Amino acid sequence: MTLCDVIRVTDLVLRTPALAPDHWQRPHKDQPLVCSLEIHTHVDDEADTDNLLADSLNYGTVTKHVERHVRELAVSSSAGEGELSGIPLEVVAEQLAKVVIFRAKAPNVRIELRRPRALLTADSVGVVLSRSRSEYSLPSADSPSDSLDAYTLLPTATSPANDTLFVRQLRRHVIIGLNPCERHDEQEVIVDLEFAAPDDGMIASNGARMGWLGWRGAVKRAEEHFTATKPLTIESIVVSLSSLLLTPHASPSPIPTAPSSSSSTSPQLDWNIPRTTVRVSKPAALMFAKHPSVQVTRSRADFPTLFAPPSTRAYSTTPSASGLQTLHTAYIGLGTNLGQRVKNLNDAVSTLDRLGAETGVTKVVETSWMYESDAMYHEEQERFLNAVVKIETTLHPLRLLTLLKRIESTLGRDFSTFRNGPRVIDLDLLLYEDVMLDTRETGERDEEGRWLKVPHQGIVEREFVLRPLVDLAPSLVHPALKKTPTELLSSLTSSPSFASTVHRVFPLAASLVHPYFRQTSSFLPFASDTRTLIMSILNLTPDSFSDGDEARSSDVQVALSEARKHLEEGADVVDVGGMSTRPGATDIGSEEEIRRVVPFVKALRAGEDSKRAVISIDTFRPDVARAALDAGADIINDVYGGREPGMLEVMAEKACPVVLMHSRGDPSTMTRLTTYDNGLVEGVRREMEEMVEKALAAGVRRWNIILDPGFGFAKSSDQNFALLRRLPELFASSSTLREYPVLLGLSRKRFLAPEKKDAKERRMETAAAVVACVASGWCEVVRVHETKDAREIVQVADKIYKSRIGEA
Repeated sequence: MTLCDVIRVTDLVLRTPALAPDHWQRPHKDQPLVCSLEIHTHVDDEADTDNLLADSLNYGTVTKHVERHVRELAVSSSAGEGELSGIPLEVVAEQLAKVVIFRAKAPNVRIELRRPRALLTADSVGVVLSRSRSEYSLPSADSPSDSLDAYTLLPTATSPANDTLFVRQLRRHVIIGLNPCERHDEQEVIVDLEFAAPDDGMIASNGARMGWLGWRGAVKRAEEHFTATKPLTIESIVVSLSSLLLTPHASPSPIPTAPSSSSSTSPQLDWNIPRTTVRVSKPAALMFAKHPSVQVTRSRADFPTLFAPPSTRAYSTTPSASGLQTLHTAYIGLGTNLGQRVKNLNDAVSTLDRLGAETGVTKVVETSWMYESDAMYHEEQERFLNAVVKIETTLHPLRLLTLLKRIESTLGRDFSTFRNGPRVIDLDLLLYEDVMLDTRETGERDEEGRWLKVPHQGIVEREFVLRPLVDLAPSLVHPALKKTPTELLSSLTSSPSFASTVHRVFPLAASLVHPYFRQTSSFLPFASDTRTLIMSILNLTPDSFSDGDEARSSDVQVALSEARKHLEEGADVVDVGGMSTRPGATDIGSEEEIRRVVPFVKALRAGEDSKRAVISIDTFRPDVARAALDAGADIINDVYGGREPGMLEVMAEKACPVVLMHSRGDPSTMTRLTTYDNGLVEGVRREMEEMVEKALAAGVRRWNIILDPGFGFAKSSDQNFALLRRLPELFASSSTLREYPVLLGLSRKRFLAPEKKDAKERRMETAAAVVACVASGWCEVVRVHETKDAREIVQVADKIYKSRIGEA
């Protein structure tokens, strides 16, 4: 029969000197003991008679038995110290459960017993347990006994596993909070802790559970943790406290055990709990509420680093005794949303290489693509650019953390702002090989007192981290979660509440990026603004195949006038060239090429159109590229794809966007170099892959590369048409090429209409070719002469082939 009625006694105040020392650490002093109990029973008989019967179970009888038992508790005569010098709270609670069940004749009882004067800094420490009559063995009829010791819990009893030790209203004044003012003034926090019953079976000589015996030390460690960490969020502190409290603690001295306790050759643990609940409240946080709080329950399984085998549990931050420097692989997350965001990311990588060489061996070996994302935690701020870099380093994790913070400082990060707020640069150590490390557990700090946790705890929830991590290491196994970045991203994006705010971008200038989308990337979200960009051609040459002009090549003002016209008509990029690369064109020296382009670049950059003009330098010569970039150009457009000696080094050093075009030979030989082993598409693909691999090996960053298959360069007329038709095959079938943004330049090319000798007359053919480029799905930029035409064409073509308008 279900016992649906409840008798309660709340906060019965008792008094005894038999407990462990009080908050002044005085033994055998009278202390208050507060008891609350709950009994599930039936009160129908008493209700029917409106009277208490002779054998009635009632709160008066229960209270008298409890008071009598506590009053008769004997002061321990043992020579123990501290918690061993008195009767443990859980032992008193167990005795009271027997009193209520066997003397007050209750069928069951739930008891909460607390000591309000056990700690100076907390309201109380206490225990909660529930027992029922059926869980005890009873004295035999042949040897009846009134002693409570005659009633023992059966081995099958399950309720002891649910016993709880608690600390309530632990008050601390600490530095906590995200706002700048909170980083200066201490404020009160209130901490409530619950600890599950130890599961190791160890019992001390006075009956205390061994794993609870060191509760004072656990509370002290929690208090010290608050002071040392100066947390930013309640969420962080409740989890880190859980980790700390679940960490077993060895007794500094031998503890006498009960004869019935299980034996062990391992060090005695005076603190060893399997599960804890931590709640932290912050009274000053909300103006019109008593306080907000965050509560978590964690078990050992939630902290693999605490209980992993020694080989993976921790990582020593002390260099090896042999002095050998071993290269370790690590992954660093980058983010920025202030100033020139593209430049910030590039500067971070360059500075990492430079300062890394000064502190040991730390070098960037690979970069992800670049991504743009909405701010995640404090949403009222500008969008972020994000990326991940793979590095090799001889630095140990804490020293690497110091290096990353030094780079942030060098690049101008303001550390006084609130966490997750706007920042020039942010460098996070995401993964360090298969190491699992939390220096809060080891007590280690870097030279500025910072702690470190690896793997980074934010990886699993951050799309802007997982996407670039998938670029670099899709199959790498997270050492704690045992999942790959690909699997973690899939889990995140498949959540019903997930909404992507991240898309891939490619840079155009120090402050400008453009989103793009690839159907072949299953994890790449669709970006709404993937319009095709217009690169307008401005030839400062007298002998260009389609628009050579002596005045434009020699008069900066004439060139500026044409550049402004392109910009007014919708050009996104002005591509300026000082040497014709048409088949058969006459070579000129670097000095002449520089003389033609640099004054124009300086003038355009200094003019009123500077803010909206992205300038590309069309050259294959490294000294011309360097001079143009120094004058203010943003992009290198190299028709040789980095083949000229020294060009890849300039691209890597300047860390600017680069267009790598496929070509063979030079203007005097390219028309004879149109034979491709294994066919056109396979041949061009293989040579473009080699071109990209050489650029990456030279230090050109992946996110800075734009590809151009080179229409009209070392291809016959028929081959150009075939290549245009087979663009998806060229790129999609190559794991090396398929993710790069693509520029296509077919404007006024001879193969479009060879019968038209005047290139300017190939206007309609160019229009058709531009539409075909957009339709291919492999075109982010079209390079054209007629800006107005191209802008109108791609606006329609984009709506047909790129937009998702009308699909909802």
